[in-house]
Amino acid sequence: MDYDSWNPARNAALYPHNYDRGSLGRKKLLKARLQREAGSDFFVMPSRYEPCGLNQMYSLRCGTLPVVRRTGGPADTVVDASRGKAGNGFLFDKADSGELGRAIERAAAFYGDRRAMRRMHRRAMALRFEWFSAASEYEKVYQSCALTL
Repeated sequence: MDYDSWNPARNAALYPHNYDRGSLGRKKLLKARLQREAGSDFFVMPSRYEPCGLNQMYSLRCGTLPVVRRTGGPADTVVDASRGKAGNGFLFDKADSGELGRAIERAAAFYGDRRAMRRMHRRAMALRFEWFSAASEYEKVYQSCALTL
């Protein structure tokens, strides 16, 4: 696919019906991504640098368990399966094939326990990354700062 087909500004002008107000992403593109990720058991994202990492959030929302490097956004949103009942994916630290391979092996071993997979799928899908949740957390921080002044 060429660059122009992925250019949000160009596509907003050509296909305004595919856009939400205030959104740069196409509805159809997002829907296709979610459908692709929802049909997977795991999503592998071995990023060296990932400031936000929307894809692991899409995956979590669909119940697709992320296998991601502990960096940026993925480190903030994915809790490793080794953390027991809090786990919602699989993390690895170093950006090398050995670490990635071990994380994939852990995920594959986990796949064998269907009950544990279902529980982790449910935990992943229960997560919410909406602005309302973030705003209420910021409000708590601001209130605690105001109390210390």
